[in-house]
Amino acid sequence: MPYLNYYNTKDKETPCGTAVGILYGDAMRYARVIVDIAHANVDRIFDYKIPEAISGDIVGYRAKVPFGHRMIEGFVVGVTDHSDVPEGKLKAIH
Repeated sequence: MPYLNYYNTKDKETPCGTAVGILYGDAMRYARVIVDIAHANVDRIFDYKIPEAISGDIVGYRAKVPFGHRMIEGFVVGVTDHSDVPEGKLKAIH
């Protein structure tokens, strides 16, 4: 499974050939991420901001995400233009 990285920029194409940036327009996007931790308290999906430098279809990619005071690996299981988490509490994927 590929890692998400900043090489997926708006002027390139996604692996499936779709022009990057067309898929979601200019709306703020949020990644739905499941983290790679085996603990009952984190057995759910977390929302993260998607930086502008990352675009295209990122579902299925591995990503480094801030979790507490460390960076851990997670898997992008979805993308949405809405999050119930307050904007000030959302962190960005890497």
